Amino acid sequence: MLNQKDSAADFASRLNAAFNAVGAPSKGRAPYIAKRLPYSISVVAIRKWLVGDAIPDTKKLADIAALAGTSVEYLLGHQSSGNEASVPGAQPAFAALRKVPILSTVQAGNWAESLTFEQLGEDVEWQETSAKVGEDAFALRVRGNSMTNPHGSPSIPHGSVVIVQPCPDPESGKIVVAMLKGSDEATIKKLEIDGPHKYLVPLNPTYQHIMVNGNCRIVGFVRQVIMDLD
Repeated sequence: MLNQKDSAADFASRLNAAFNAVGAPSKGRAPYIAKRLPYSISVVAIRKWLVGDAIPDTKKLADIAALAGTSVEYLLGHQSSGNEASVPGAQPAFAALRKVPILSTVQAGNWAESLTFEQLGEDVEWQETSAKVGEDAFALRVRGNSMTNPHGSPSIPHGSVVIVQPCPDPESGKIVVAMLKGSDEATIKKLEIDGPHKYLVPLNPTYQHIMVNGNCRIVGFVRQVIMDLD
């Protein structure tokens, strides 16, 4: 049985192999990961994962695996799913790319209520993703700079494409797509829950928090952020 140090080293080896396979840069890999996770995590903490000094909290593993195009089972060295390599040094079988429709903010706001794939018609743009999402997942192109974080990561700048898993009740810390009363368009914000209080928080501090008090409906949460680097 591996001790804690050996387990962390094994996790780092698998994590780096997964990111190598999806073409993630080896230089600046920790900031690269931090910018794409749907919650705030320090670059220092991520570097510890990559060098074998620590293993992430189990609650974070699903999002990390989705970003790396693999599974939690593979990262933890389990072979129960039958999709990973079974011999040392073999390459794991990574999740295949799939396509989800890129919706407008109006379509995203109505997705869970009445809009269906059939109603989108033939003239629809599609986005490839390696994220592990359901058949009802969709993509949304970010508009504006309310989610651009001037102080670091996570940051979701204007023009980014987010992959969204429909879910009416995501946990605190998730980046969510919400429909505000009085608007026919969806918005993207970070959900923060403090006791009985819920807030939609922009990552850009120049924008105000929105208290959730029956004034909005959450459509889903972001599983992946896709952006072009300048």
